[in-house]
Amino acid sequence: MIHDLDSFRHFLNKRIEDKSALFKQKNDIHSEIKKIEQEKVEAIAYFNVNVDKEEQKNLKKQINELHEKLLNATRTEARIYHVNITNLKRKKASFEDEVLRFDDQIIKKQNKIDKIVEQY
Repeated sequence: MIHDLDSFRHFLNKRIEDKSALFKQKNDIHSEIKKIEQEKVEAIAYFNVNVDKEEQKNLKKQINELHEKLLNATRTEARIYHVNITNLKRKKASFEDEVLRFDDQIIKKQNKIDKIVEQY
């Protein structure tokens, strides 16, 4: 009977240690998520301060002008316009891509947390 109690006590202690380790992993991932969210906030603040709304409007205007020029362009000019349009669109979309990258990282971390919670 004493042997059964010792093995049960050992089982409970092992279970507590396992839960503590999973809880620590979960908390570590939560802190990583907080860090990523802070980086996202900083990136948005940087964008709002350093990227002027007029610059965004100017990029859109340049893209539209190139599309209009493209209608009457020769084949060689069309290639050049396509390259310029692509570059302008990349510049315009770079911020949105950065925010999406942060969101993807957060989702991956949350999925890890879900897997850890399933192990409880």
